[in-house]
Amino acid sequence: PERSLTTGAADPPYDEARAPALPYSGANLRGELTRILRETRPTMVCLPDPIDIHPDHSAAGAFTLLALV
Repeated sequence: PERSLTTGAADPPYDEARAPALPYSGANLRGELTRILRETRPTMVCLPDPIDIHPDHSAAGAFTLLALV
């Protein structure tokens, strides 16, 4: 699992999270995004540009693209 550089948390620090006990990791993020997309079956998905210079934005875009494949 990864640890947040800003909060130090290794999993979501709030109870309202979809899976509050799920450790931060790329595999878990992709899995949750995939589950959400399968459950909601959107006709359009808007996401950050994977080549954005902000690391959080580019990571969110890349993981969203991975979840869509």
